[in-house]
Amino acid sequence: LAQGQVDVGAGQLTIAMLNAIAGGARIRGVAGVGHLAADGCTAHGIVVRRDLMEGNETTGPEMFAGRRVELDMALPAAYWFDLALRPAGLTLEDLDIINVPTSATVDSFLSGAYDATGVSDPRIVQMLESGQGVLWKGTQEIVPDYQRDMVFFGPSLLDERPEVGVRFLKALSRGVEQLKLGKTERNLDILEDAMRLTREELSAACWGPVDSDGRVHVEGFQGYQEWAMQRGLVDRILTPDELVDTRFLDRAGTGSGQ
Repeated sequence: LAQGQVDVGAGQLTIAMLNAIAGGARIRGVAGVGHLAADGCTAHGIVVRRDLMEGNETTGPEMFAGRRVELDMALPAAYWFDLALRPAGLTLEDLDIINVPTSATVDSFLSGAYDATGVSDPRIVQMLESGQGVLWKGTQEIVPDYQRDMVFFGPSLLDERPEVGVRFLKALSRGVEQLKLGKTERNLDILEDAMRLTREELSAACWGPVDSDGRVHVEGFQGYQEWAMQRGLVDRILTPDELVDTRFLDRAGTGSGQ
């Protein structure tokens, strides 16, 4: 993305992304495509092994002390998990942290390789339906309204062809409006083909909210960056203007139904 090999990326604001932008990479978030709504369903949460929940006198965060937990420290899920531990006076240093490839998350859990993880749907559904997993807490309870996913533009759209970026966001807005219709047969058909998931998994999964106007909930990024600074994962805290470029949404007029 920073080198212009692709024009658009989508995903989370990660440690790698923060460091790239701080180092001068021409990457900016331009639209939100999914946040952890405080009053919404659980699109991301902490799943624990059922035997851990049933075999403990307490089901509070103190039960994680010394347990093997699957986390990638470069992703916001590590920050969210750390916040969840604080009421018990624990930190990530009190855990035995391992990391497995995303493709192996569910299989490793089912084989007993770890006790808990911060995970997104549809893997939540797969873990719970196996009978071995229990949802301990939805991440929307830990960081209400956190902007989980964004669309990012690189230099090819930020600087060279901004008019194409505006057109892209207008098209994205049409897709968002289609998505907001919910689990219709048409939407299930589209996602079943695109995501290679079963219809049952898609029907059971949480389809988190996406704002029609594409606004980015930038407020939650401050805490994430402060946490990353304290752990030496980033060199400095970026300003909102360094993270998000709003001119494309402004020109696209996505909130007006265009």
